[in-house]
Amino acid sequence: MKKSRKKLLLVYHFYSSFVRKDYEILSEKYEVKRYYFRSSKNSPAMLKSFIKFFLFLLLNIFRFDYIFCWFADYHSFLPVLFAKIFGKKSFLVLGGYDVTYIPELNYGSFNSPLRSLATGFSIKNASLNLPVAERLKAEILQRFPRIKTEVVPTGYSPDYFVPDKNIKKENIVLTCGKIDSYKRFVIKGIDLFWKAAKLLPQYTFVILDITPEMQKLIEPLPKNLKLLEMIPQKEVIKFYQKAKVYAQFSLREGFPNSVCEAMLCECIPVGTDVGAMKEIIGNNGFLLKSRDISEIVQTIEKAINAPLSLGKKAREQIKKKFTVEQRKEKLYQLLETS
Repeated sequence: MKKSRKKLLLVYHFYSSFVRKDYEILSEKYEVKRYYFRSSKNSPAMLKSFIKFFLFLLLNIFRFDYIFCWFADYHSFLPVLFAKIFGKKSFLVLGGYDVTYIPELNYGSFNSPLRSLATGFSIKNASLNLPVAERLKAEILQRFPRIKTEVVPTGYSPDYFVPDKNIKKENIVLTCGKIDSYKRFVIKGIDLFWKAAKLLPQYTFVILDITPEMQKLIEPLPKNLKLLEMIPQKEVIKFYQKAKVYAQFSLREGFPNSVCEAMLCECIPVGTDVGAMKEIIGNNGFLLKSRDISEIVQTIEKAINAPLSLGKKAREQIKKKFTVEQRKEKLYQLLETS
């Protein structure tokens, strides 16, 4: 008789690429039920989401062996609470936004008393917190020193993100990352990318996935700077394959997907020393000491003039340390033993 698989509830408030990857990973071993918590700035709509989720958990919590939440926020409060009451294992992935607060931008899950309460309760009461980077673990332990944590980096497929021998690397500096608000514009360092483009007119700069509203902030637009809205991932990969340099001038980061994807396509990375950037780049690119524009410009020129072999080393770095298989193995181990 075939043994039935254990059941897992996957909770999220945005079905991003990394949530989708974990759904695929977990579905290989467990019977996974996805639950999308619809967050809203409208109080009645948010209350409706909480009531709907409360009733779902009340009627279904007994069906699940594990509760698995992506990010600590409003949406993680009820599942962690129910898991604690009913003796279920709960796992909470911490990605960066949920461990920080930048007051001047009102950025992070600790940006209001009620949100802080939901986030803090989730982190303190989860069976195990799963920050994606060592630096995030250190930050959250400063705030909650007694919690259980285990670092599990996100993983990437070296068979999907590949260089193309038929596409020659060009002197293109690329960045991308869902720039759909002023907050994201600043956090992702698009202002610095724009300044660098103006100061280096001999190179082509490209920003992917920036909305028309945010494009209006980049005025005047330098002739060497190209702006594109969201495009299919296969088209993004073509940009990775063509660009020699991938730049990420973020103010805050967790474990930036696009940096790893670009490195697998043999882009030379240039990034600020935030989140997991140091772990990701290692000695296979350029880590900025500051967000000073003169240092950024000088470092981009170094990257453009670096040998293509550095891009090949960047690919090997991700293949060696941050694959989907490594994340899968670690998640399975922790779910069964924690």
